[in-house]
Amino acid sequence: MLRILTSVAVLIGFIAHPVKSQFMELPYSFVEEMPTFKGGMEAMYKFIADHLVYPDSARINGIEGKVFAQFVVDIDSLAKEVKIVRGIGGGCNEEVLRIFELMNAQKSWIPGRHENKPVPVKFTLPFKFELKDEVETKSTMPVPGKDIP
Repeated sequence: MLRILTSVAVLIGFIAHPVKSQFMELPYSFVEEMPTFKGGMEAMYKFIADHLVYPDSARINGIEGKVFAQFVVDIDSLAKEVKIVRGIGGGCNEEVLRIFELMNAQKSWIPGRHENKPVPVKFTLPFKFELKDEVETKSTMPVPGKDIP
């Protein structure tokens, strides 16, 4: 009988262990120390500006606007559960997801802390896609041989 009880206890331990390890702490919305991008907000904006590519499909079709991405900065410095909560199409949504992949490749985030321990924190971040007028600027400098009478 003792052998059976021991076997059952061990079996329950094996079954319960994976369930406990898969249970993830729910993300916070606000904590004592919010997560930050390594180098600060300015560094994050520079990273996005340096890596964001305006999709050809959006450019050709004149698609502009903001893509809103929601994500969780986890305790391992990664942006997880990234999803587009408001997109504009034309490949812009996919481009935002690609930016998060690049951020994760560099572990770009410093996790948030609550009660002096790292915790997951949920964020929403807008990405602005704006077409600039590509107007040719003509030089006002005289061209030798042409502008001289």
